[in-house]
Amino acid sequence: MIKGEADLKFLKSRIKDESKYKLVYRNWREIFVNKSVPGDEGFINIKVGSHLLSLRRGSLMPSLMTYVEVFRDKAHVDCEGFDGSDAGVVVDLGANEGYYALFLKENNPDLRVIAVEPVKPTFEVLKRNVANNQLSKVTLVNKAVTAKSGYVTFEVVPEATAIASFDIGLQDRSWLNPERVKRIRVESTTLPELFNEHGMERVGILKLDVEGSELGVLKSSKSVLPLIERVVVEYHSPSLRNNCIKFLESNGYKLVKERKSACGDLYFMRCKA
Repeated sequence: MIKGEADLKFLKSRIKDESKYKLVYRNWREIFVNKSVPGDEGFINIKVGSHLLSLRRGSLMPSLMTYVEVFRDKAHVDCEGFDGSDAGVVVDLGANEGYYALFLKENNPDLRVIAVEPVKPTFEVLKRNVANNQLSKVTLVNKAVTAKSGYVTFEVVPEATAIASFDIGLQDRSWLNPERVKRIRVESTTLPELFNEHGMERVGILKLDVEGSELGVLKSSKSVLPLIERVVVEYHSPSLRNNCIKFLESNGYKLVKERKSACGDLYFMRCKA
């Protein structure tokens, strides 16, 4: 089966405008069948389920595959207590284009979300999606969160804003022309600095999807870990998985569920004193 093919059926059930679905289908064929990433063709608004999404025309399918991960596959929310319904504040590190925040706010409109996304083109989509869906109490931060503040380098595909990482991993993206990958410098901060800047005294859920830097972020955040009730970590390797479990379990958390996939999720609850 071609990458993304299984997602099309789910998307067709949610995109009622047939002309918009055809655009998505054509974009899927161009990227994953013909192995060509279109140029930047501006933005288009598409109603997907109950949400009005702002998407770049050249990367409709890569963006919507991230949407599918959250709304169909329940990435980051597939555990009791992690859907945001009873959380006062959620910190979303690696907010991408905002699909996790959209899911949480659907469950709890009064939830406060601090959504952090370092890559400027991706951040622009995030801003549009928050505005399109009139989300209140969502603070957007255009920085990376790392072990220390300063600047870090990301690899990005400007025309496909869902694709950005410290290392995009071209060996796993045979459809992507290496010439389309650009390197950019972005400002970085730390989680304790984020707490101070935004006056957070307690956080219901911390979501960590920071492209392999999860352990460094956690180790540099020991001062604020007691303020965080639940943590969900996306891991990209067995060693990162094992190290995150070891660190969090030695710092007052219990692993309550693991969602295994190519990029798995670890769900932790803070142990009661």
